[in-house]
Amino acid sequence: MAGPVDIAVSTDKGSRLLVDAPFNGKDWFVVSIKVSDLDKEVKKLLLNEQNLDCCTEISGEGFYFNQSFELNYTLRQNGKKQRYKLVGTKR
Repeated sequence: MAGPVDIAVSTDKGSRLLVDAPFNGKDWFVVSIKVSDLDKEVKKLLLNEQNLDCCTEISGEGFYFNQSFELNYTLRQNGKKQRYKLVGTKR
């Protein structure tokens, strides 16, 4: 999928974000991402393994800096792995 695409990022409780995006390039899913190093300029993002549907799992990591983030993640579907990168900037 080529961009730009608007995605929704919102806070959950504590140090978690909810991200609604087309992680597989076409279907929209909401995932929970943990944010660490809150006291540092560059925050770490951790996307623990989650099920998007009955046959698809997602996991990854990234960073947040200066109103922008990068998330590198892997989708596993029926034993097949695909790697992706999602980059976003606050408007």
